[in-house]
Amino acid sequence: GQMWQIKQLNDSLFRFVNKNSGLAMAGNGRGANLIQVAVNDNDNSQQWKIKPVSTGNLYGIVNMKSGYSINNSGGGFAN
Repeated sequence: GQMWQIKQLNDSLFRFVNKNSGLAMAGNGRGANLIQVAVNDNDNSQQWKIKPVSTGNLYGIVNMKSGYSINNSGGGFAN
C-alpha cells in the first residue's frame, strides 16, 4: 500500500500513483494535505515538483495547486 510509481510529466513536474490502488496522490490544502484520486491529466493538484532543500541530497515534494509540501517529518508511515 505504500509503493508509489513516480511518473515524469515534463522537465519539472511529476505524478505519484499508488501501485496498489492505481490512484494518484493529490494535495488538497494545508489541513488534510494528501488524498488519493483518479488519475486526471488536467488536475494540477496531482502535479508535484521535487525541489532540492539545503544540501546533502534532501528534497521537498511541493504540490503545484496548493504550494504546500508533503509533510514526512520523522519518516514514519503515518505521515
